[in-house]
Amino acid sequence: MSTRQNGWTKDEDLLLAETVIQFIKDGRTQLQAFEEVGKQLTRTSAACGFRWNSAVRKQHESAIKTAKEHRKQLKKGVNIETSVITIQESEQSPIKSGDDFEQILAFIKDIYNKSKIYEEQAGLLEKIKELDEENNRLQNELISTDEAYQAIVELMEKAREMVLSK
Repeated sequence: MSTRQNGWTKDEDLLLAETVIQFIKDGRTQLQAFEEVGKQLTRTSAACGFRWNSAVRKQHESAIKTAKEHRKQLKKGVNIETSVITIQESEQSPIKSGDDFEQILAFIKDIYNKSKIYEEQAGLLEKIKELDEENNRLQNELISTDEAYQAIVELMEKAREMVLSK
């Protein structure tokens, strides 16, 4: 099978970006992503890596950052379900050349607010995890206390029986 050497299309760039970002998010390497995309597009992994580093990566820095944060949360063992802006959504951004400053500022504020929600969700999930661990500890403590109480009641019952049998 021969490899292609023609120019890259927007769809190929999008496939490359989505695959690399998904691999980052899943904790796999970019090299693995380049190999995967190379197979799909009949290009070498080196060509995919070059395209990624020379043209595509710069367009998706916020998605890469989000994917790295997700990977970091996965490594911590926290399962986070979030509504993060996808690549396609970011490419369909309401900002067009010629937009005025107020429109651009409103778009940036919207993205900022979404990132704050993500941070709050991550914090709340961490708090839920801590509270769940505390709940489990308290339930175990309650079980131990109940067992000790039952043992004391049994001892008192035996002592009462001994006193009454004399």
